[in-house]
Amino acid sequence: MDITKRLSVLLITAVTAVSLVSCGQATSSKVSSDSEVSSVVNAKVSAWDNLNDKEKDFYKGLEKKGHTIDKDTGYVYIDAAGFQDDWGRTYGNEGIVITYWFGNEE
Repeated sequence: MDITKRLSVLLITAVTAVSLVSCGQATSSKVSSDSEVSSVVNAKVSAWDNLNDKEKDFYKGLEKKGHTIDKDTGYVYIDAAGFQDDWGRTYGNEGIVITYWFGNEE
């Protein structure tokens, strides 16, 4: 191989290597002792995680009474059959009644 071909191959290799190098801002890997590092990135927080301890205790009490809690959406419901609401209305076999809700969705 003559010198021109060798230099061309070397030049193409050098240009390719340089183009693969990141051109962004340098970042530091230092973490201060006050920093909190999470191993979970972009994790979806459930509605349940937004409740304080007193609120969680209240809903746990409802769960013990037979209510079902969907901790992701915040719906608290019970089978409708025989359910009587705070105003004295008794439901028949109509599915479920959402009794409480602590979610963030509209």
